[in-house]
Amino acid sequence: MLRPRPGSPRPFPATITRRLCTIAGFYKYAVEEELLEHPPAATGLDRDEVGALLVAAGLGTAPSMP
Repeated sequence: MLRPRPGSPRPFPATITRRLCTIAGFYKYAVEEELLEHPPAATGLDRDEVGALLVAAGLGTAPSMP
């Protein structure tokens, strides 16, 4: 995973995006070549599950309570 060394700056969002696109392309190729049935990240989460995942990852904000 992308873990910066202690004391080093966090990677830019574009760096993370490029690396994720590379991984996604690798899995797409593996599926096309029938080496995998489906990409391992294809989970089919609904909107609420994605929101909960982002909050747990620290990338989102908790929804406001009614």
